[in-house]
Amino acid sequence: MRCRKVILRLITLIIMIIATALLEHGMATPSPIIVQTEEELLTAIEHQHPVVIIEGNIPLSQAIIVDQYLTLQGQGTLTVSDRHRHFDVRGRDGHLVLDGDITLTRAEYYYDVGGGIEVWRSNFTLKNGHIYNNRAHFGGGLHIIYGSAYLYGGSITHNHANAGGGVKVGESASMFIEHSLTVNGGAIEGNVAEFSGGGIFSFRGNLQLLRGSIRNNQAAGHGGAYIFSSLYRFGSGMRIEGNYPPNRHDSQGLLSFAGLQTLSAVHIIALIAIASVGIVFTKLKSKRTQPQN
Repeated sequence: MRCRKVILRLITLIIMIIATALLEHGMATPSPIIVQTEEELLTAIEHQHPVVIIEGNIPLSQAIIVDQYLTLQGQGTLTVSDRHRHFDVRGRDGHLVLDGDITLTRAEYYYDVGGGIEVWRSNFTLKNGHIYNNRAHFGGGLHIIYGSAYLYGGSITHNHANAGGGVKVGESASMFIEHSLTVNGGAIEGNVAEFSGGGIFSFRGNLQLLRGSIRNNQAAGHGGAYIFSSLYRFGSGMRIEGNYPPNRHDSQGLLSFAGLQTLSAVHIIALIAIASVGIVFTKLKSKRTQPQN
């Protein structure tokens, strides 16, 4: 019995020594850390903590650069105290995940893109949380260029821009909205664009709008979404309603197909009618599909 206790202590000691060595050499994953200030957030990112728990209201004096895999959890609000966005997600290893009751708000970035977040050659995932009441030249809430965004929950609401009030999808970027319409579902709602794309503006992007909602967005043209030279796909779980103004392609201001690219072997689900009780879809498959006037 005594010998067994000694052996167990030795094993525990060895495990502790190995764990310490791994941490010192960056080979082990640090545990989640709670932050309450901008300085603590920057320090956590510098030390490559993969999971950071936000607590309370944290004013940001600069855009936070994310070039690693970072998950933000907790409950709090990140506000902007000067003219910049909240996060710059960049580089092949950059991937920001919002997975808590966290709100990114009050960015006033009139002369640039991505009021809340810019994704450049990297990835962004919204599982929970809110990008709310931000402003930019393009992409009031979110701007994607040569990268991907995945919306499984949360919301992008009441943001403002010249184009893409909620989201601007740039060249060779892609955007995936996958979530059932629940109280915390993937919602792009109440955004405003001065010109086109109140909810979404896409230029040479790749959109898969499968489940969620695009509702009550406004623009001078195409209140729901303006899709230009882009690949796109709709799912039956996508709710589209209350966008303004409507255009000649649908009654909810959803789409403009100007300059649609050749789509070889691509299934396109195109909206052909919206009734007062819902949305009607039809599947089209061809090398070149043009909307009917």
